[in-house]
Amino acid sequence: MAVQWECGETAAHKHAIKAQEDAGIGFDDNDCWERITPTWDIYTDLREAVIWGLCVVGFPPDSQWKITEDNWKEVFKRLYIYEQITGCSRIYNNGDHKVRKMYIEPEEIYSLIGMAVNAGNKTNAEFYKAMMVRPIDGAEYALRNMEDNKDWKAERKWEGM
Repeated sequence: MAVQWECGETAAHKHAIKAQEDAGIGFDDNDCWERITPTWDIYTDLREAVIWGLCVVGFPPDSQWKITEDNWKEVFKRLYIYEQITGCSRIYNNGDHKVRKMYIEPEEIYSLIGMAVNAGNKTNAEFYKAMMVRPIDGAEYALRNMEDNKDWKAERKWEGM
């Protein structure tokens, strides 16, 4: 199933559009922005991180596939837990190889109230189970790789250091 979303009515989207318009930036012949403001970049990175994060964590049970006044705190909590387990969803490199990590903040999720994504619902039990499976699978994968490598003891370069 293809991922579909709608976010044109969110406060974050409206703010990013206004920044583009205030900068006098219009659309080119291909219906794309002529150039991009930092505000638009930050918004689209946030939007993508939330869309793909929601595909993993799902919406709370009994909620529409949409961030609302009623569920935004639970959506944030799920995305927060997801990022604590898998790592930051937005990582930037400013060209000097100085990495900057931006974790999803509560205010950002609040600004996306109205965003709809066909990510489905997960009960709390399904969500927490999915979050626990990730580190367990990762540990088991690492152990299988080590055991498959017959010379793993000889390759431990830190011995004797």
